[in-house]
Amino acid sequence: MSYASFISDRRFLTRYHERRALALLAANAVLAVALPQSAAETALFAPAVLLLSSVSFPVVVGGFVCALTAAFAAGALRPSSALWIPFVAVWTVYLMGWMHNASHNNFKPLWLNRVIGEFVGMAQLVGFADWTVVHVLHHVHVDDKERDPHPAGDLPYFKFLLGMRDQVLRCVKREYASRFGDGEGSAAELRRLGRASFANQAMKVTFWFLLLGPEMFTVFFALSVVLKMMHYAWFNFVTHRYDGDTVETMNLDHSVYRFANVITSGLYFHKNHHSNPKHFDPRRSSPEPETGDGLREAA
Repeated sequence: MSYASFISDRRFLTRYHERRALALLAANAVLAVALPQSAAETALFAPAVLLLSSVSFPVVVGGFVCALTAAFAAGALRPSSALWIPFVAVWTVYLMGWMHNASHNNFKPLWLNRVIGEFVGMAQLVGFADWTVVHVLHHVHVDDKERDPHPAGDLPYFKFLLGMRDQVLRCVKREYASRFGDGEGSAAELRRLGRASFANQAMKVTFWFLLLGPEMFTVFFALSVVLKMMHYAWFNFVTHRYDGDTVETMNLDHSVYRFANVITSGLYFHKNHHSNPKHFDPRRSSPEPETGDGLREAA
């Protein structure tokens, strides 16, 4: 019920991130004792941890470069490390299919959706609650240039990628203001949310560094975060085709998209998904009118 909680409780997302940041702080303290990293390696990777905690794509890429540099300096990378790259790419796309279905409560039993959503959120540096709120807004306001968190528009891919996070934040703030006003109280709460969200992100990145160690943190986790951001933008870019004043939502099932549909239960059948968001595998659906009220209730 993330969306329902978001529109009824002005501190819902702030508490969500604060509680997870505190829980991860405790988990990281345990990991630091159980799997201690050397002081030298910790210092080398500190800039990468900080930068990867951002939601800005260029900053995250900078964090990945810092992690690569630190891993080379620590002697943690081997030629065989490159063998992880294709697996990481498949894993990243696979997890998005999980998150997409979990945000619609499409797993059974229902409690499994929260477990899967939180796991993917840990692995891909997103909050499950945030992801669900943004996804509901996308369905309700699809291709509205002002209210859709990631409208297709006519931007080239990399410009769309670089601007998508700002558009998401604008839409969430607009929805928040429409529910709770746009006065100083709301502005102060959104600033607290920003700090809590960053703290949660930083605790997640630290968790994976402590758990995986320098090599796997770099070639598995950090690379996956970069690819995740690129894939989320690509997915929205290619499944909403802009044609002058109209936008068509697409089903894609050719070339590499066919493989992606196999591992994600039809993720790129996006037109069918918009018509039948409660279908786990939209390849088996047919386009029908979508209703916003049903989406709000489902979330």
